[in-house]
Amino acid sequence: MDRTYDIIRLVLSEEDYNCDNYSDSDIPMGCSRIGGPVVDLPKDIIYPEDYYFMAQLNCSKMKQFDKIGLLPESGFLYFFINENLDDGHVYHTSKTRKSLHRVTKKHESVYYYGKIIERFKHETENFSSRYTTMNGIKEWDPFAGEDFSKIYGLYTNCHVNKEDILQFMKGDRRIILLQIGSDGVGEGCTSVSINKKDLINRNFTKCIFEHNQT
Repeated sequence: MDRTYDIIRLVLSEEDYNCDNYSDSDIPMGCSRIGGPVVDLPKDIIYPEDYYFMAQLNCSKMKQFDKIGLLPESGFLYFFINENLDDGHVYHTSKTRKSLHRVTKKHESVYYYGKIIERFKHETENFSSRYTTMNGIKEWDPFAGEDFSKIYGLYTNCHVNKEDILQFMKGDRRIILLQIGSDGVGEGCTSVSINKKDLINRNFTKCIFEHNQT
């Protein structure tokens, strides 16, 4: 039987912003978003040097869509990534929106463009969605699943096959903490994964950052 996986879908705004027009965009303090030059941080989290803002997630807004129940129920998750898209930092704070202050870092590097996450929604996916039908024959599609952003669900990497993904997902040992698809990053797919035990213990120091595209 084709197992079904619960996911939290990130619905992104169509419009984006960057260091040239962010001040003209409506970016409410503490709203969930990906990329761009501004991030809302509590005073005890410092924007890491030589890394770039990848995403900010309001945990309380995601709670009702988290059918797996592993994410923090309150506070904010922050993701920062390096220029090579292969390393990063993840932080969680339990502070409320009133404790945040806006930090601006203008740059022209990775995640230069930002998008508001307009809403979250619960969806499901399975391995059947990774196949396409060509001339009446179902074939594995290495690019399936990389066009949208999400939390949880199947590992997405156009350079691996089904067996590799099955091994990654084996025993639910690793969790997709965040995937930014081509709807957010433009081309390819960036994923941040975490050991399930570490997520339960709120230990975000060992997250794995990966980017893949052709």
